[in-house]
Amino acid sequence: MNITRNPLLLIFLGTAFLIQSCGDSNKIEESKEVVYTLVEQPNKEFELDYETAFDQIDGKYVEIDGTAYYTFFNRKNSSIYFYDYETGELYHQTKMAKDGPDAVEYPYYFFDYYVHDFDNIFINTMAFYYRINKDGEVLKRIKPDDTSGFFSRKNIAIDGAMEYRDGKLYCGISQSVPAEGDTSWLRTVYNFDSETFEKEYVDERFLVPNYEEKARRLREMAKTGGISSVSTFFAGNAEEVYGSSAINDSLYHFVGSEFRGAYYAGDPEVEVTNLEGYFNKTKIETFEGGGISIGPKAIQPAFYTEMLSSPDNRYIYRILIHGTKPKVEEGSDKERPEVFGATLTIFDTVTKTSGKISLPVEELGINHYSTDVFVSRNGIHFPNKNIESESLKSYKLYRISSSETDLGRSVF
Repeated sequence: MNITRNPLLLIFLGTAFLIQSCGDSNKIEESKEVVYTLVEQPNKEFELDYETAFDQIDGKYVEIDGTAYYTFFNRKNSSIYFYDYETGELYHQTKMAKDGPDAVEYPYYFFDYYVHDFDNIFINTMAFYYRINKDGEVLKRIKPDDTSGFFSRKNIAIDGAMEYRDGKLYCGISQSVPAEGDTSWLRTVYNFDSETFEKEYVDERFLVPNYEEKARRLREMAKTGGISSVSTFFAGNAEEVYGSSAINDSLYHFVGSEFRGAYYAGDPEVEVTNLEGYFNKTKIETFEGGGISIGPKAIQPAFYTEMLSSPDNRYIYRILIHGTKPKVEEGSDKERPEVFGATLTIFDTVTKTSGKISLPVEELGINHYSTDVFVSRNGIHFPNKNIESESLKSYKLYRISSSETDLGRSVF
């Protein structure tokens, strides 16, 4: 992650939006442990054009009308690329205009998107929400309400449990700095047609240990013009969702807004950091005139960086980095964090069993923020650390098998 002086970007780093308190989250059920193994498959590769920023790709897997696609946003030319997942060939490029009635603006450098189908592609730039089609036509543009102030306004959030139904988005919601004593809701039903939050549920207090201290810190940070928060994650769909945070080994299960249970699904050999350790992994500096610099410390503790689910939502995968050590960048005296160990945890939502696999970090492009990992029906994909090319994106593909069931057949 590069250091930035953007006074607003700091808001978004590390935030992936949270859940609801309607039960005793301390009652964690023990999950029967299953032994899993990685079964390496042929690499999955996609040819890149000369306009693609190969080192800034965050790949996603989507299925539209029975066809699987690999997709990513290319900031270099303001385009969303769609590849036929099976053939690896470029299928379509959705190029977004920079001006005019179809302009898509992202002034804070933040851009995230969700593909329902080719007529309904939703974009969140924090400055605006958009619904566009595959040709880049803006079908609707919404400017979030700023009356409550930038740091405390409600924002929709694209997450792993997002779904579009009957004109409504079932998605995350963020309120970066709620006032003292206020509830920080993390799920919403957002009516895209009427531009209203129809329902808010799932309290952040449920997922983040020592939440009140976290909220106090954020209120103090906001006085300097930016904040960095605890990452939280969701997987599932409109009806059923699992969630957790970067410093929590457990998964919390909800049906709608009703809490149904909590399950341990971590690595007992790795102690995840606490709130203090998580905040200390980031170096924040302020400058005269209101500028802010943010960057990762070279030595970081253990925390979760990702939550993914299989296309049928049966299996949930999390990436737990064991920590980082300093590595000096070539041709520079700057130190950057290098991951020295990582675990893939797996939770079966049907049998409520869990397991873990040690990941070969020397072969995989896993970093301290760990994006660009995705799951298809063929398996889980990690960037191939041994292949760096401006014209080819290569992923190491693994099928996952277990002692009880062959996930290669039952999931992928």
